[in-house]
Amino acid sequence: MEEKCPNCSCHEIVKHRCQVGRYDVCSSCRFIFNLEGKGIIQNSNQTNLRDHFAGLAMQAIGIKTGFAGLDESIIAEMSYEMADGMLDERNKKLEE
Repeated sequence: MEEKCPNCSCHEIVKHRCQVGRYDVCSSCRFIFNLEGKGIIQNSNQTNLRDHFAGLAMQAIGIKTGFAGLDESIIAEMSYEMADGMLDERNKKLEE
């Protein structure tokens, strides 16, 4: 049976292994799951690494702009775009 993403139910799963453990990433929605290892943190409320990175990006946007004149949906979109960029770069480094 082919594994499905628990977030979007697609079958586009990429398996990763790094120094601290293993994890799977959905290529479609970028949900991170099946986390195994000491150095990988999974919150019980389903926050994943993408959400964490987006939160950090949102803080940086707020520091840089003060959120002046930015709509909430634009801030969220920019934050997740930055998070996706961080995940892409992280995945490149993990695959080396």
